[in-house]
Amino acid sequence: MAITISAPHFKESVDDPNIKQFVDQLESFLDAKNMAYYSVKGTSLKTMLNLATSEARGTTYNQELSAALTVSDLHIELHAYDFDTHEAWSTSDIVFGKLVGYTDDELLNDFENIIGSKASYETNVILPIGHYSSALSEFVYQIPSIVIYVNVDSSTLYPSITESITDIILDYEERKTS
Repeated sequence: MAITISAPHFKESVDDPNIKQFVDQLESFLDAKNMAYYSVKGTSLKTMLNLATSEARGTTYNQELSAALTVSDLHIELHAYDFDTHEAWSTSDIVFGKLVGYTDDELLNDFENIIGSKASYETNVILPIGHYSSALSEFVYQIPSIVIYVNVDSSTLYPSITESITDIILDYEERKTS
């Protein structure tokens, strides 16, 4: 089983929080556990080309995402935030996004329970319009997708959160194959 990790706003900007450190940490744990994965990282500034929206269509990011989803069984979409970008979320370390009618509730519960034991979190209903890679995964490829927003002010928790994510993926893989 392979997973796809998408980070539409991977390119660093002085104006926006960045997910790079979190993705690097997650990839390190996935590598350590010999897990197959594909990372699809946006290379445009959010203000220039917002790859989390339909603006991604026809881009290299979209082509790489489609190729990765073709051979994956699970998708994780990652975003970063801070107090300035999402003041209402600033008390949470992690925010999970739920696409109503599509997000796998059992998988989301696993993320909430396991990561919730290590960090503060909340779960919010999200719209497909700002989550292009998850919408593509769920609607077109019918692959379960989890949207995770990471508070950059909680970087000390990244190792335990990313290790928990790899454990959740391993459990998901085991349930799927048994």
